[in-house]
Amino acid sequence: MLTKLMKYEFKATGRTFLPVFAALLITSGISRLFIALNLLVSSIIGTGVSIILMIGILLLLYIQNIQRFRQYFLPDEGILMMTLPVKADSLILSKFLVTVAWAISSLLIVTLSILILDANGALLLEIGRFFKYLDWAFYYHVRSLEIAPFLAAVSAAAIYTGIILLLFSSALLPYACISLSLLANKQRGVFSIASLVAINSVIHLFAVIFISLNIEISIPNFSGDIFFFIQSAFLRPQLFILLITAIPAALSAIYYFLTRYMLQNKLNL
Repeated sequence: MLTKLMKYEFKATGRTFLPVFAALLITSGISRLFIALNLLVSSIIGTGVSIILMIGILLLLYIQNIQRFRQYFLPDEGILMMTLPVKADSLILSKFLVTVAWAISSLLIVTLSILILDANGALLLEIGRFFKYLDWAFYYHVRSLEIAPFLAAVSAAAIYTGIILLLFSSALLPYACISLSLLANKQRGVFSIASLVAINSVIHLFAVIFISLNIEISIPNFSGDIFFFIQSAFLRPQLFILLITAIPAALSAIYYFLTRYMLQNKLNL
């Protein structure tokens, strides 16, 4: 049943995403042609439109994630969805997994568009230089702190894992906030937004306090020097790994099970 729900969700959302993807690729290709022909004004306009479409795709992804969940669970359509002989887990996962798939697709399309616009390869060269410098800075701090190579490698892997888990929690947070609005009899939209702002504020405050107290780093340095943050984080690598992996994973689980509980027990059919 999950596969069928995801198939339906892909069809419904594809009508929005696929034309935007095509528009971005076509616009980027035309802009690349203008650049090759040295048409300065046309290339600037085309590149500007491409950038606007890239930003629009990212905004569309977030808005679509919220809209699809709210539309099919809370209004009158929600009554129909929750009366289907389908578990709440399948309903939630169908929305979430499709959102993750479109997020990956959006990232690939945006990256491809940037590569198309990068006519002379200058952007790729700068990106390569940045990662080379980042790699040097990372291992310089590791060596200077005399950290075991295995622990350093685990910490590095935790960074990429943490990014993925952070994306998961970001996708699930709106579900939890919308589900919490079932506690309000009126103005559920306002309640959802207030819940989103409140939860984000608490999480950010906790993160800043946790970092400043346990990783021995001051807030000004944390916001001003990323490499000092890396060095200070490795002073206590176990806490660093906990911060960027366990916490996003725990938040994702909390958001998911909270959503599941609210839909199963608080939705008035």
